[in-house]
Amino acid sequence: MAFPNFSFGEKLPVLEQGTIDPAGLGYAYETLAALIANNLESVELLQGDRGGYIRLASKRRSKSKTKSYISYHHKDEEWKDHLLTHLRVLQKRGIIDLWDDHRIRPGHNWYVAIKKALDSASVALLLVSADFLASEFLLNEEIPNLLSRRKNEGLHVIPVIVRPCVWREVEWLARMQVLPKDGGFLSNGDKNQIDSALAEIATEVAKAVSGQEDSERHGDEVIELSNDTQSIGG
Repeated sequence: MAFPNFSFGEKLPVLEQGTIDPAGLGYAYETLAALIANNLESVELLQGDRGGYIRLASKRRSKSKTKSYISYHHKDEEWKDHLLTHLRVLQKRGIIDLWDDHRIRPGHNWYVAIKKALDSASVALLLVSADFLASEFLLNEEIPNLLSRRKNEGLHVIPVIVRPCVWREVEWLARMQVLPKDGGFLSNGDKNQIDSALAEIATEVAKAVSGQEDSERHGDEVIELSNDTQSIGG
């Protein structure tokens, strides 16, 4: 089969011929684009209702994923991984794009990659511990950026206390509503309690992403929590 060649400035078939004629290249290109946008799913809809399949593809493409950023100390990487396990449910639904520093490829400029991720995030989770609060890089580079975007752009910042620390002595953090509720910490619970708390955190992230949280503030509180959020520790 011979494939046509296109020269610079020549109109593409999808524009020149339209997408109505099943025998035209424009029709074929639109169908292929829809298959890609729909991740090769719901093919049965394409067979029975091509127009509906095209509209589904258009809707999926127009719905951008909310980018998230997880700020943590590497000594808390295990907690980060536990949290990611729960958040991947949201990722699989296509409503959030989870970013952590494991995405930085060998040889790439890690500082530039982190700065880009910080600047593009709509939700930021802080995994707070004594090591987190003692980190010069986190406190001097990441936190000022996140707090500035929270104040000026409405960035959702959700602190999660993962291990015991004197977080109430940190002025900017003491003004925030943290998770787990009432200032407990994840490491104080058993496995079931930890999973319950992480599930609640994922729920709060979903609310922040969808804009359906009961109350949102950009002053002294970051996010108003649901009343049934489980408390761990104290």
